[in-house]
Amino acid sequence: MNLDTAMLRAFVTLAQLLHFGRTSERLNIAPAKLTRLIQQLERETGAALFSRTTHATTLTENGRRLLPSANRIVAEYDWIARQALAVRSGSAGRFVIGGMAGVLYEDLPGRIRAARKRFPDIVYQLVEVDEASLAQRVADDSVQVGFTYFPPSDDLLRARVVSSRVQYVAFNLEHPLAGRTKVHIDELAGETLILPDLRLSPRLHQWYRSFLDRGNTRTLNYIEVTQIQAGLGLCAAGEGVCVLPEHLRRLRADDVCYARLISAPRSELSAVWRSDSPTRHVAQFLAAWR
Repeated sequence: MNLDTAMLRAFVTLAQLLHFGRTSERLNIAPAKLTRLIQQLERETGAALFSRTTHATTLTENGRRLLPSANRIVAEYDWIARQALAVRSGSAGRFVIGGMAGVLYEDLPGRIRAARKRFPDIVYQLVEVDEASLAQRVADDSVQVGFTYFPPSDDLLRARVVSSRVQYVAFNLEHPLAGRTKVHIDELAGETLILPDLRLSPRLHQWYRSFLDRGNTRTLNYIEVTQIQAGLGLCAAGEGVCVLPEHLRRLRADDVCYARLISAPRSELSAVWRSDSPTRHVAQFLAAWR
């Protein structure tokens, strides 16, 4: 086989976006070149990797089988490139921590303060990263440790659960259920629920839907938000009720009230880092807050 990283990068990016136009923009290449790269890879592998219609692009079964290996190869290539650049630029002491905005309301800020004292020669940077891209950012070493729900299973990465939280529902003060300390999932039938955005937080969104949807009959409507602050604002305005883990209740308390959601599972936040990272000892220290 005659493979190169350009083919694999085109494949991995298209598998993520499932749109030829957006993929060519992301890779900064012409659409015709993107098509040629995918066709070359399909010839080398001897199998169609995508099914394309006028309305949608989807991965074939062969494409789904190839994707984990392709992801790994591209991530390894990027990691080597970043390590070489860090050595040349003298920035090897930089440590980037990534996670969704809600992580800041966990114990992470305290762990970062402790890490600065424990490892004073390292420069720490905290960035917001959506769930959909966090594992890839950790794999290519642009983020040294990430915090996410439901980390992927990958031999390249190590993960550790750092917190386990019960679920609450936020209501505006005029809602019929306002003032309750507990509500059951069945009492939310007919409500509009505010959940994390499916595109940016697919696993977390689907996890909520797995226990909020009941059987084959959909009794709930949904609003998707990219930020929990926006979700609580919509809730306060009476646009819906917001489901969230317990630690996020501190974000807003003046015009919403909270009730524990009975029969809901706990959400688990995990730290994720590269198993072969030269700064994995720092990642493990940050992940030791339980």
